Parts: sequence; C-alpha cells; structure tokens
Amino acid sequence: MRNFLILAGVSAAAFYWWKSRIPKCPRTIAALGDSITLGNYAAYLQEQLPGCRFNVFGYSGKGSGFIADQVPGLLRTNPDDVIVLAGVNDLASQRNLDQIDRNLDRIYSEIRGAGKRVIAVGILPWAGNRAGTDKIE
Repeated sequence: MRNFLILAGVSAAAFYWWKSRIPKCPRTIAALGDSITLGNYAAYLQEQLPGCRFNVFGYSGKGSGFIADQVPGLLRTNPDDVIVLAGVNDLASQRNLDQIDRNLDRIYSEIRGAGKRVIAVGILPWAGNRAGTDKIE
C-alpha cells in the first residue's frame, strides 16, 4: 500500500505540473500503458479536465514491447496529447533494461513523429522489486 501511495503522489505531482502547462480543453488526450493506465488514473484526469476527450489504451499485464505495437492504432484516434506509462510490467518480470529503453524510445518516437505531444509518466523503484535499480541515475 505504501508503494502505491508513493506512486500516486508522484503521479499527482506530475499531473499538476502538466495541467499548468497545457492549453484549456477541448483537447483529445490518449492514455497509453499497462493496467495502471487502464485503472483509475485516466478516469481521475478526465474528472480534472472537463471538456477534454479521453481515449484509454491500457493493457493489463503487458510489457513495453506489446504497448509499442499499439501506437499505430492509438494514432488513428488523432489525439492532441499522449500520456505514456509503460515498463512497469517489464521491470516486475526482470526484463532487460536496454530492451525496455528501446521500446520506450520507439513509443515516444512514433508519437512525436506523428506530430503529437508525449507526456511521459515515470516509474520509481519499489520495495518489491529492485532489479536493475543500480543502473538508474
């Protein structure tokens, strides 16, 4: 529970920073990621940004490679902004950090290449899994 609260606090801080920098809605915002994206945070954003249209592309239990493969479908919805939270399941499965990095680069590059703004949501190491945290700067 403590780890969830830390993640929620970091996500809330990122949200308020982001909210202060975007133009007023109406905008179309796509949220791309894993089960965290599929869960409550996208609904919370929708409550906080009335008038914006949200499309949620959340995939429970999926890694960054699978999520990267979903970008073309997401782009067909023509969002203004894309919030990306990916890599949590990769870390939990102790996948190779270099591959996770390549997948995230692919996601960000495809979205930016389509002229869309990327809002990257970071993840923090948590007590349950410290694999690869020695490489985090």
